[in-house]
Order: sequence, then C-alpha cells, then structure tokens
Amino acid sequence: MTGLPSKYPLALALSLAPLVAFGNGLRLPSQDAFATGRGEAFVATADNPSAVYYNPAGLTQLTNTEMRAGIYGLYYDPTYQPPKGAPNAGNTYSIKKQFAAAPQFFSAANSRRCR
Repeated sequence: MTGLPSKYPLALALSLAPLVAFGNGLRLPSQDAFATGRGEAFVATADNPSAVYYNPAGLTQLTNTEMRAGIYGLYYDPTYQPPKGAPNAGNTYSIKKQFAAAPQFFSAANSRRCR
C-alpha cells in the first residue's frame, strides 16, 4: 500500500494553519440612488444591476445587459487617547490617510438574450 502523495500533507497543513487576516469591514448600505430615495425599500422592485445587492431574484426582470458603477468618498478621523495611568498616557494617536474610496460596480445580463 502506498502512502499519500506528498502534496496532500502540505495541503492539509496549510489549510489548518492559522492565517493573519486584516479586515477593515465597512457597511455601505446605499448601493443605488433610486433605492436610497425610497428609503432602501427596493427589494420588491429590484430591476437594475444593483439587484445583486438588494434582491438577486430581481435580476430576472432585466431585459438587456446593464452596468452600473459608482464610488464612495470616505473620510476617516479616528483618534485615540490612552486613559490616565497608562504608560503612554498623554499621547494622542490618529491615522495619516484620512481619505479613502470604495468603488462599486454591478453588471447583469439577461441569460435569454445571451444565447
């Protein structure tokens, strides 16, 4: 009986190894200007490419290939002051890059027209 190929133990070791992940989670609820104007009540009539976010079943209402793009301009101003008694008390910490951009792009196609 032969043993496992040499790539399997390596794959197992890599899949079980803890990895460092730096997440910068940010929720941007407004993915479509029309939906925002309706108070985000867009689920029932999601009939444009942003339906990918609101209600993927709404993509069946599309009749053509459609694309939609946008960008959010974000301004961050977090600061931190350690409490009194801490070794670094009296210092103020902040970030240097206060501006960021979060792009969005939606594309959807009617599968009946793609045949």
